[in-house]
Amino acid sequence: MDPKKRQRISAIIIVVVIIALVVTSIVPMMI
Repeated sequence: MDPKKRQRISAIIIVVVIIALVVTSIVPMMI
């Protein structure tokens, strides 16, 4: 696996984690 691909995968993981945190903080307010 070349470093560029790994960097992109880690960036995607970080974005997914941030979205998950945002969703978990917004969902309780909507309910």
